[in-house]
Amino acid sequence: MTNNTSTPDKSEPRELDEDTEEEVELLIDEMENSDKKDDSIPDNERVPVEEIKAQADDVVITSFFDAANAMGTWYPPLEELDIPTPKTHLIELVEGSQAYLGMSKDEITPVFMTEDPDLKMKFVGKPEIGVDGIRDLINEEYGGEEVFIRSFHKSATHLDDTAGKIDEPTIENIKQTLGGIFDDHIMAKMPTGNGIAIREFLDLDFLPEVTDEDISNNDSDLFYSFSQNLRTFHPEVRFFIDNGEVKYWWPRMNKEAFKKATGNDEFYQQQVGEIKDNIEQLRTYAERVAEQFAPQAWSVDFVMTTAEEWYCTDMAVNALYWNEKKQEWYNMSEHESGSEYNLEETVGAELPPPASAPELFPAWRDPQIEPWSQ
Repeated sequence: MTNNTSTPDKSEPRELDEDTEEEVELLIDEMENSDKKDDSIPDNERVPVEEIKAQADDVVITSFFDAANAMGTWYPPLEELDIPTPKTHLIELVEGSQAYLGMSKDEITPVFMTEDPDLKMKFVGKPEIGVDGIRDLINEEYGGEEVFIRSFHKSATHLDDTAGKIDEPTIENIKQTLGGIFDDHIMAKMPTGNGIAIREFLDLDFLPEVTDEDISNNDSDLFYSFSQNLRTFHPEVRFFIDNGEVKYWWPRMNKEAFKKATGNDEFYQQQVGEIKDNIEQLRTYAERVAEQFAPQAWSVDFVMTTAEEWYCTDMAVNALYWNEKKQEWYNMSEHESGSEYNLEETVGAELPPPASAPELFPAWRDPQIEPWSQ
């Protein structure tokens, strides 16, 4: 983990004993087959993507891996605005590959199981400024304080709640953290976006007394909250913007998970109250983002820290993507259930399945921010 002080194994990927190999295979099987439907859609019921786009009116139809969602695309124009964002440095990954996205279980196991983070970086990608450069950056730009690292596409949501956090910028800690992030992406078969972001660490842990043991009872709602990096039970609000305007907002917090963690919904309502108390200022921030990214449709997320400071932390294209595993159209960015703007409920439910594989969809691009998506 982040503060592992053991010396990394510098050898080639180690041979796995039978028990360990079986555990890894079961882990990968579980991830590949979770909620998997047994039925398959006949080819004659599938429709070319271009025809589906015509049926979807102005709704963006794209791949889940669309580069527009990568931080290298949306963060530079966001950073230009007068809104609070965590201090962030974008670093490209070089000399790597996204080959693991198409690897079989047998191929992926030794890459995932090697204990040497240098080998993981050799496989997935090395920071352009090197690990030494990251250490110097943290010391010079962040005063050696805690930072958070994520890829351009996602944070390490499949690992524990400290994944991606560096408490002390030693070479070993940085390597181990990067190795953990790459493990997460390899397991989930998610792209890195060919880059990582070093970010100011935000303290969001409003319920530090809630521990990992609280999810060991297989409670699906609470587990979902933990697994989506919502363990901290912080105030979070999502705005949807389109064509330069704010369409609506909703508190992006799992109410049932709050209740199961605290015994009632009182704490949840307190956090919603924090959002409502600050909604006018947050809406002003969202309007600035809407104008900057017009005419495209996006989601914009804001979180409040334990110091009662608000930050804009994430964005995603407001679009539909095809989930082949569940054989349904899904929101690229989660909407409030029942909202008139919820694409998967209002548009996706009526769309036919696509003929081409999701990863082959032509990815949407905004010409204004194309230079950052190369």
